[in-house]
Amino acid sequence: MNMARLILCAAALLVLSVPNAAMAQSKIVAVVNDEPITSLDVNQRARVLTLIGQARGNARNQALEMLIDDLLVIQAARRRNLSVDDSQVDSFFASRAKAARLSPAQMQQALRQRGVNPRAFKDFLRGRMTYQRYTGAVARSRLRVTEQRLSAALKKKGDGAQTSTQYELKQIIFVLPEKASAALVRRRETEANALRRRFDGCEEGEKLARSLKEVVVRSAGRRSIGEIQGRMRKIVKDTPIGKASKPIRSPLGLEMIAVCSKREIASDADARIEIGQDLRTEQADAMQKRVIRDLRQDAIIVRR
Repeated sequence: MNMARLILCAAALLVLSVPNAAMAQSKIVAVVNDEPITSLDVNQRARVLTLIGQARGNARNQALEMLIDDLLVIQAARRRNLSVDDSQVDSFFASRAKAARLSPAQMQQALRQRGVNPRAFKDFLRGRMTYQRYTGAVARSRLRVTEQRLSAALKKKGDGAQTSTQYELKQIIFVLPEKASAALVRRRETEANALRRRFDGCEEGEKLARSLKEVVVRSAGRRSIGEIQGRMRKIVKDTPIGKASKPIRSPLGLEMIAVCSKREIASDADARIEIGQDLRTEQADAMQKRVIRDLRQDAIIVRR
């Protein structure tokens, strides 16, 4: 065998030995319903927890228990067609990168520099996303706030006269195409903020808005604060009468809410909605804790 051939054979053997060495370093440490968790999985999850500041006590033990919980929830979500697909994980990863002012590629490089495989970080994100989706679905299917319990909570809060705040609202939309470029979004944001600065009362403000190109104005009618959900509730409460809110991105484009007026009326509607939401949140928190407990009870978990 000549020297060149010998070198090629040695190189081939070296390449073949690398994955074998990596596999030798990794071993199965747990099996959850026939699906394995390896020591490499545990090491990587421990590094993720340390990186994001969530490591507590023995990081490896914490990582193993979290991986078991993740796998149980992912399996349960799969049975109910609630799985989180790769594109959704990639999108969430990109949003985390953007929050850190990095591109996805830069984020992956930053993770590698800290000893974290980007795939392990995405697996961590998948676990969190699947947990929220699955427990949310379970909670929605089981949550029940009875009229008796609602009335009891309302009575406990106080028997004084209840009032409800009603807002007269208008929705102003700076229309954007579905795949608007970043430059177009920035230009429309500038236009929306210019309108917001000039907006002084709904009558004149609506005329200004309607004079602009590709702007839609809709009446949202009178809404009690209890009927307004999510972040929109805070936006409405923080917007002065006769003014428009900051523009926020929505499926329709850039959306602003104008608060035309507000009034107090005698009603327990807001109190009932608020208490009902509090009771449902309380039930959901307790139910989410039971989800993992129940999944563990029904699972076959073998630690090695």
